[in-house]
Amino acid sequence: MAELQFEFRALVTEEIDEALLLHGSPEGGFSYLPVRTFKWPFDDISQMAVLSWRWDSAHRLIGSRNIFCALRHSKKIGIRYLFIDVVAIDQTLGVEELLQQVSAFTVLYRTITVIVAYDTVDEFFRSTMQRPWILGEVRNFRHNPTRVIYVGHNRQGSS
Repeated sequence: MAELQFEFRALVTEEIDEALLLHGSPEGGFSYLPVRTFKWPFDDISQMAVLSWRWDSAHRLIGSRNIFCALRHSKKIGIRYLFIDVVAIDQTLGVEELLQQVSAFTVLYRTITVIVAYDTVDEFFRSTMQRPWILGEVRNFRHNPTRVIYVGHNRQGSS
């Protein structure tokens, strides 16, 4: 049986202006970030990672400290391409196509390095871990044969 092919956009880590991630872009969203498109299955996963994260700001035009920490750590460990759901999955798709993309995206949590960033200032870590989509990601990456790395800005998920 032939394996399904999907395309995902990844951030090109060395080309990102870190200040924009931390403070946000005047346009808002993530369209200003440098990306590269990859077709699944990937040829070489050694410089790739996927981010399991949560918004850490009530205002989405303000940057994310979780994404900022993940980007910094990615660069430090030699990750050139970082897959983040809001960038990798085309958010303008119709419901059926969007669900297919979201479902296909879960394969990344099972196969490539996972960087986890769930810190927030105004919520207990336990509440974060009970969010359905985060539980789903954790179920996928707990058997990941590569690496799972926690990064954060508020020391919530680390010991």
